[in-house]
Amino acid sequence: MFILKGLKRFLVIKVFTIKLFFQSVRRKQLRSFLKMIYSTIVESVITFWEQVFWGRYHLGDITRLEWLGDLEKRLQTTRMIFSEKYGSEINFSILMPVYQPDPVFFKKALKSACSQCYDNFEVILGLDGPQPPGVMSVIEDLKAGFTDNKEFLRVVKIDREGSGGGISNTTNIIADEAANNYIVLMDHDDWIRPDLLLRYAETLLAVEDRTNTVLYCNEFKIDARGEEKLNSFLWKPDVPPFPYVFVNYICHCLMVPKKLFLKVGKLRSECDGAQDYDLVLRLNAAKAVFQNCPFFLYAWRAHGQSTASCINTKDYASSAGIRALTDYAASMNLKWTAEDESASTVYRIKPSIDVVPGIQVIIPFKDNKDLTLKCVKTVLAQQNVKTVITAVDNNSTDKSIAAELEQLGTEVLFIPEPYNYSRFNNMAARQGKKAAGCELVLFLNNDVELEKDALYEMACWVYQPRIGIVGCSLFYPGGGIYQHSGIGNIGDSISPYFSLVRNNRHTGLTMHLKGFENVIRPVDAVTTACAMMKREVFESVGGFDEVFYPIAYSDVDLCRRLKQKGLYSLYTPYAGGIHHEGASRGTFAIEDYELSDWLRKKLGR
Repeated sequence: MFILKGLKRFLVIKVFTIKLFFQSVRRKQLRSFLKMIYSTIVESVITFWEQVFWGRYHLGDITRLEWLGDLEKRLQTTRMIFSEKYGSEINFSILMPVYQPDPVFFKKALKSACSQCYDNFEVILGLDGPQPPGVMSVIEDLKAGFTDNKEFLRVVKIDREGSGGGISNTTNIIADEAANNYIVLMDHDDWIRPDLLLRYAETLLAVEDRTNTVLYCNEFKIDARGEEKLNSFLWKPDVPPFPYVFVNYICHCLMVPKKLFLKVGKLRSECDGAQDYDLVLRLNAAKAVFQNCPFFLYAWRAHGQSTASCINTKDYASSAGIRALTDYAASMNLKWTAEDESASTVYRIKPSIDVVPGIQVIIPFKDNKDLTLKCVKTVLAQQNVKTVITAVDNNSTDKSIAAELEQLGTEVLFIPEPYNYSRFNNMAARQGKKAAGCELVLFLNNDVELEKDALYEMACWVYQPRIGIVGCSLFYPGGGIYQHSGIGNIGDSISPYFSLVRNNRHTGLTMHLKGFENVIRPVDAVTTACAMMKREVFESVGGFDEVFYPIAYSDVDLCRRLKQKGLYSLYTPYAGGIHHEGASRGTFAIEDYELSDWLRKKLGR
């Protein structure tokens, strides 16, 4: 089944590629098309392997009962040790608010909660009003199966008219009933792996302050039959990049110390639909420590009535999320306005700034008159910003380009040296006379055409806390396919093509980034084909590395050094442009340190 789904995806890409081929021929962009198709083939093969084979078999067939039985057997000793040593300190209360679930899904959810490979826990159900036939029999049958300790499964019935009902209110009521130190929030139709509590307990042993630590885990989706959905595995960051969390990927499976849960005021009924997102934001505002437990322990069930299948099943979730973000921004003294443009609970934040940004735009070029002039004119058309353009002429044979650029008010620096991208940008940032008063610097390739409000969008984010550099969305000519939507780095390697460029485009977004190309978010790196920084930040890290990264991966190296200083590389899809990648300089395939992993291993670069 998974192989057939993978082949279907591959065929869809192939049909789409044929369509692009004819578009490219008509537009005389065959060279760009051939470059794009090469990358697409490489990335499609990698993605096919990840989704069909690696995602399926490396993670294990985690819903098969025979596999789970083997897991429980292997964990018996660890379970015993935890029970003896840490039972009084690390104990859990699984809270499950129940509101008219499908009895079949509810039975699977409850059974997974009750079948944990851990001794010190309880499960508390909050029955929110009348339930469908079969729900109570599921509870009684499960209780009967645990003859040694029936009290660990408790039921609290909520009178919707008397106490109000709703998921937040129900959760708060059963949280008050919790007897243990840590509460775990679970939905009534999902599924958790038998070792979830044990893995959380192990993680708590490794943190410095258990009383202030919030845990969450990686997750995936399952369908109504309980089978993993292709391309649904979500790798989560080790630590969330607050305050820049604009889609709630943290919520499953949230574990919060009970005292901390009570301290922040529990869940808020006014945020029902996004109550877990609101809780996460308020916990961050209260300076809680977040830690990912890096295992796929939670399965979010996708069916007709769940938001895992379609967010529109709970359309009130969008407005609840906007309220949560608005309140969070106010508590953090951030001048932000929250919107949900697509009603998908992927929120757009619009920062407010009090200045008209002054931006030095650095554009290296060599010939390619049409592209260069078009690029400059899109910069001159930018709105709500002041721009000073410094163009770097590197051995152009067409001398008319510099003359026309100067007529447009552009300062032109002539650098008759061998091509060194890093050196050209560093020299322009230091020597640009007209740009002396510009607080911001934009690095821009001469083969990029910008949307008219791109620079203002990027500038608004550059002024936000802990932002080191801001990148934008770039499309191939013809539209529809991303050339850049943020760079994600799998593993430790910084340079090799295989580990970086496959995360650089829409078709090659790996499973943990798929669908995030429309989300404002911190990423491992952004391309300086179009990227903006504060001048003082650029200077504080020493600019681009002219020696080890003269051309390739100079931007990735810059972003890594920013990260070492505690600064984020931020991607925004709301600033965009078209990138005629390689049209100006072509591609470089030489053996050099910048294409080697040796630098990282030997020098930590």
